[in-house]
Amino acid sequence: MKHTRFHSKRLGRRALLCVMASLCAWPSFAQQDLQVMVSGPWSYATDTTYPNRLFLVAPGKSDHHKVYLLPGADPTVFKSGTPSPTGTYTLDYTAVKGTPATAYPNPPVLSGVSIGSPAKKVRPILVNKKNKNYVISLPTPDGYSTYSGSMGTSESEVSNKRISNATVAPKQYTTWMVLHYNVAQIPNSFRVSNGASLPTTGGGISIVLGDPKDYDDDAICDHVSLESVKERNRLWHVKQYARFPKLLDPQGTQNHGMYDYDRCSDSNPKKYPLDLGAAGSADCHASQGNVNNAISGATVPTTVP
Repeated sequence: MKHTRFHSKRLGRRALLCVMASLCAWPSFAQQDLQVMVSGPWSYATDTTYPNRLFLVAPGKSDHHKVYLLPGADPTVFKSGTPSPTGTYTLDYTAVKGTPATAYPNPPVLSGVSIGSPAKKVRPILVNKKNKNYVISLPTPDGYSTYSGSMGTSESEVSNKRISNATVAPKQYTTWMVLHYNVAQIPNSFRVSNGASLPTTGGGISIVLGDPKDYDDDAICDHVSLESVKERNRLWHVKQYARFPKLLDPQGTQNHGMYDYDRCSDSNPKKYPLDLGAAGSADCHASQGNVNNAISGATVPTTVP
């Protein structure tokens, strides 16, 4: 009887080990986070004509900013990359869907860019005739979040009315968004419509709208960031005003709460203290734009994709 009991216990332990091993080796129900890092003053747009797609849009004409499509999940290395020409890019990946995440922390804080009827105003931009602008089409993500590091947000005052003094409360707006895709296993790369392939080193890819020059900015008014707002206004035919705090160093560290309302403009990036020299940063502090609430906040899927 002792031998029988011992044999039963041993069988039970083997069965338990087999069950544990099978659970550990069940990849189809796992969830891995495929990430697309979106850095810079992009606008987000959707249109019912293009179901299940999210569009990143940026003006084709810019005095300072260029677009970079980069392998890997580190957009800070964009200056070593090659800028892409204006045009429409479609990015896709092949992977088995994983289980949905229960939540995405750090919901994005985007400046509103409401332009009315999508059919009349958004759609012509997305069609992008003659490839005048940058339009990047991606599958609709399973969720969105602001990058959790110190570079995920920047401070600014944003309003649809003139900002002549400290009447508009400054906010920390998203300047680095993470698009999340739930997959059972991270794919090796994203396909790009121009024939390129972006390896997902580190679990994702990076899409950057940035200024590659280190000393383009000024430390008092941050005029390159204001320039991005003006260029976005021209693209979408809207009026949005913005102010940015002073900068402390060439790395673009903001001096939060310190605004110069006398010398700096809320709409004209050419009005800045020329005699103070360039001591700013190539990193843009302009908020990302939420065109007609294309992204309303952190999205939590309720069913398995």
